[in-house]
Amino acid sequence: MSDRIPKSVMENICIRKCGSHGKCTSGVCVCDDGYTGETCDVSASVPPQVIPVNPSGGACDVGSADCSQVALFGFDFVESSTLTCHYEYIQVEETVKVTGEHGVVSAEFISMYQVNCHLPRSQSAYISVSNDGRAKSAARYLHVVHDAKCYSCDILQDGAQAKCSRQADTCMIGDACFQSGEKRGSDKCQICDPLKDQTQWVKNPDPLCNAERLNGAEAQWRRN
Repeated sequence: MSDRIPKSVMENICIRKCGSHGKCTSGVCVCDDGYTGETCDVSASVPPQVIPVNPSGGACDVGSADCSQVALFGFDFVESSTLTCHYEYIQVEETVKVTGEHGVVSAEFISMYQVNCHLPRSQSAYISVSNDGRAKSAARYLHVVHDAKCYSCDILQDGAQAKCSRQADTCMIGDACFQSGEKRGSDKCQICDPLKDQTQWVKNPDPLCNAERLNGAEAQWRRN
């Protein structure tokens, strides 16, 4: 039967009507600006719904990803100039602690089920989304950032809480984390040795580092 209906007619038949805020095109509703939904019945004045945790689970590892770029999933995101991400930076250790630093950035619309938030820097944060720039989603996404080589993190399924713990065989020197045996830049004679000191560089026990005077070959070894 359908092969007898002109293509121009078939392309303008939608299973569900598009209401007064959309137009049926190629069998789907194309919504007017400020509206979304399968029938274009969701207005930008309505807050979207945000899934509070990453569907694939886990925290974002700064060693393998740009953790300032955050993909949020949910429902009823509306493509508009007022689609925004509202973030509040947090610290995740034994519990989640708010830092008091927060802000707003424009959201990148992907679909009514996904937006991308581009944060100023890679740091753990609570993130909510607003369609109109004012009314925010009731749920907030818990974005946990960590360095997987030094930390392990657990996130509750409801996104209410998270916990990060530093692994035992690491050093925390200054604001950076190093694995056991890791050297201080190009200096082979300064290493991370958590058995001796977890907060300071320790002298490498290699005999070449313990010599009072370094000959030319030894000095070259130390630099390389």
